[in-house]
Parts: sequence; C-alpha cells; structure tokens
Amino acid sequence: MEVELFNKPLPIEAVQGKSLRRNGIPPDVWMCFEVAKTSYKGQPMLLLKQVVEQNYAPKQLKFFADCLGNVFGVPVSFVFESMPYYLRERLFEKNVYFIVSNKYVFWPSLFINTISKEAKPHSFLTTAAQYLLLFHLQKSSLQGFTAREIAERTPLHYTTVTRAIRVLAELGLCRIAKDGQRFKRIWFEASGASLYNMAEPFLLSPIKAVHYCDVLPEGHNMLLAGASALSRHTMLNDDDAITYAVDSQAFGALKSDFSFLNPIEGRYRVEVWSYSPIPSENETVDKLSLALSLKDSDDPRIEKEIKTMLEGLW
Repeated sequence: MEVELFNKPLPIEAVQGKSLRRNGIPPDVWMCFEVAKTSYKGQPMLLLKQVVEQNYAPKQLKFFADCLGNVFGVPVSFVFESMPYYLRERLFEKNVYFIVSNKYVFWPSLFINTISKEAKPHSFLTTAAQYLLLFHLQKSSLQGFTAREIAERTPLHYTTVTRAIRVLAELGLCRIAKDGQRFKRIWFEASGASLYNMAEPFLLSPIKAVHYCDVLPEGHNMLLAGASALSRHTMLNDDDAITYAVDSQAFGALKSDFSFLNPIEGRYRVEVWSYSPIPSENETVDKLSLALSLKDSDDPRIEKEIKTMLEGLW
C-alpha cells in the first residue's frame, strides 16, 4: 500500500493476516482489505484499503473501523483512490475517517490534537468558542452533544466546532468524554450564572468595527444592538442613532448597499461583529453578547441597566 498526504508519502508497515484473525474482527476485514500501520505527527493509526471488489455501506465501514479500533487501540482510516461526493457526505455523517490519496482527508480529531499540541495556550475564548458558550447559555443547551450534533444546530462548520470545544476544555469550562460508542461528547462543568461567571474573564467584546450611515440596505435582517437593544430590555432611553449589529461576513456582502457609510456620524450606527449575532426577543442581539459589547461604556446609566438585565436573565 502506498499513500500520500499533502504530497508526502506516509510511512507504511503492513499488518499480517494472522494479526487480524482475532475475536471481534470480521472476516471481511482480513479477506477484503489490505491493512497497514502508519503514523501522522506522532499519532499512530491503521489504514484499510479495499482489494476485493465489494460494495460496503458506510454503516458497515463504520463497524469495521470500530472493531479494529477497539482491538488495536488506535484510530482507523479507509484509503480510497477516488470517491463520489455522496459517499464522502455519508462518511462525514458516520464520522468514518478516510483519505482519498493526496486529494481529501477526513481525520478531524487527529488534526485537532496536532493543532492543540502545537498551539500556544489560550488567554481568551476564540470567536467560535465564545459563540458556542453563549449559544448554550441562552439559545439551546449543548450538554452531552457531539461536535457533529452541534454543527447541525449552529451556523458553525464541524471542524470549527471541534476546535472551539477544545478551547472551552482548555480553559476549564467543559470536559470532553467518550460515550459507550466512542463518540466524544461535551459536558459543561457548571450551568447558568455559575458557568457565565467562570467564563467571564475569557470573554471579549464581539465588536470589530463601527460605521455610521443615513440609509440602511433594503431587506436587511440585522438585529438591534447597543443602546437600542438595551432600551428594549430595560428602562433606558435609546440614543439618537439607532444601533444594529451584523457579522463581518454579512457586512462584506452588504457593504456596497449602505448609503454614505462613514466612521463619524449618521442616523444609524452599525456594529460589525466577529460572530453572527444570536437573536433574542424584541429583534435584538442576545443579552450576554449585548453586555459584552457595552462593557467598556463609561455611562453609569448603561452600567446600571446591564446589571438589571443580566439579573433577570438567570
């Protein structure tokens, strides 16, 4: 077996058939697949490449991988010369590792482990990690979910979710544990106000930039933010300039539709956020992000109303 990853050959050591004739390993494995040991950046794993023409469903490949993984104690990846799109998507769903030699690779936890080992410790939550935490606290509980399940419930991509979970765990806000089927699930160490208080030292304002304009794009779906949002939840009076929030990607798509966009003044104040605002009641951004966006305000009225708003949240 010869396999290249990023134009470099992987080290290969063939696994003899007698090593595969163990209890729990289906005969199909040692009869229909070439099996080899390899390693990637210090992480050992097994590679399986089919040598007999036979159509196996993703569910069967998942079963083979789990059996070998349990016996050898290392991750298992299938090797393909080519792969149709629909099969790739089904293997994603089953969390089956695979490599299409020098074209695609799906080894999520291996890459995350490598990144975690090489990266410097985090002093603050990343944008995605902060989004997940605030989503969990206000929108829908993510307790006990896998990264794949979280990706299905949020706007975040699967690989982004796995990295975010690692950061949350690194900072002691959650733990990652395998269930009986070896799926990794996220478990938060606290809940409600206790979890928010634990996380508060690691949270940052979502605002990346502020712009002003006199006319908003038609059909925009931006949410109220700043004092405009706070006035919807408290007794605070709104500012003269109505404030909206939009994530940086959406702002890039809308930028040409704003009229007289400038950094000084206008009828509308537009905050560009590092993550997509989480909708709350009254067409506003979520209350925790709102508090973070206003934490540097020197207005005592705003400070007082934020405290009132957060006390009512829990």
